[in-house]
Amino acid sequence: YLFTIGTRAASRGKGLGKLMMRPMTAAADMAGLPCYLENSNPKNTGFYMSHGFERMKLFEVGPGSPPMEAMWREPRSA
Repeated sequence: YLFTIGTRAASRGKGLGKLMMRPMTAAADMAGLPCYLENSNPKNTGFYMSHGFERMKLFEVGPGSPPMEAMWREPRSA
């Protein structure tokens, strides 16, 4: 399960997200493990998909809460 990653608005678009994501997905790949995350911002969907995540399901944590999207990534072979 990948918890929270993020950057300040002024730092976006500079590759920092990739620098944070790559070690996590590489470690999961080496261990042969899938990754799961919950995306709370639709603007980030393309970013996660570019790292191999697939969209699973939209859900709400509770009544009136913002929608979340479950995303899954199978391990990649080296």
